[in-house]
Amino acid sequence: MRRLAITLLGIAACLTLHAQPSQKDSLAFIGADWHWVDLGKGAQAGCAQFQMFGRTETISIVKYPARKHRTSIIHAPAAQAGKTNILAEKEGAKAAINGSYFNVRALTPVTFMVLDHEIISTNPKNESFRSNALMGFRRKHSRMAEFIPYDTLLNDSYAKRYHSCIVSGPLLVKDGKETENDLKSSFNATNHPRSLIGVDAKKNFYFIVVDGRFPGQAEGASVVELQAICRYLGITDAMNLDGGGSSTLWAEKTGILNYPYDNKTYDHEGMRTVPNIIIMK
Repeated sequence: MRRLAITLLGIAACLTLHAQPSQKDSLAFIGADWHWVDLGKGAQAGCAQFQMFGRTETISIVKYPARKHRTSIIHAPAAQAGKTNILAEKEGAKAAINGSYFNVRALTPVTFMVLDHEIISTNPKNESFRSNALMGFRRKHSRMAEFIPYDTLLNDSYAKRYHSCIVSGPLLVKDGKETENDLKSSFNATNHPRSLIGVDAKKNFYFIVVDGRFPGQAEGASVVELQAICRYLGITDAMNLDGGGSSTLWAEKTGILNYPYDNKTYDHEGMRTVPNIIIMK
């Protein structure tokens, strides 16, 4: 796969920009050279480095039609945990993105998760500020997911309703409308490496990673900027996933698409060990 040439802009601090994304940003996003790779059955993977939000961004995307592929939540806690690409390869996946928040020492999830209608994990109180979104599949072989606001009082109801689901957040877009999130929270307002999953009105899934913490190369995004990216792509429902050093996007035909931060080097080697991922087959 061809890679964009990296323009060295010098070392600069990663500052949070509070200005709203503009039309200039949307034109930069649409006009970027994405270097799309065909993954088969209508699926594509692409990445680009370009100027947006007043800084350099490196963004990677996997897009695929839900009707032609299966999307699954993979749970691999503790000793079963692994890097996103390794877990994906074990499952015979075509593409994968890291999942939700977890305890980095125990390598166990810290958000609500259901598999086969069984509750696997629940949210501790200190996760409520960001883990407010649920992605769920009603049946074992559901092709399309539902994205809804998460209520900790409805865990038993969710387990009955969904064959599998995972909580993360914040919720970014619901039914085509951008959600309101606490922009006083540094978690939401600061530019970080970010991962998100979403769907559009044509029932395409999107796995997206915005790399960050690499001044002049990949400077991350705020929650408002993630919502802008969803808008540019026509994504109608989406939620934020675990970010930072966890953010990883992989495809079988390309290998690691993004520049994971866990080794603090701008390369494709810095994947973090994680206990859950989301895959496409």
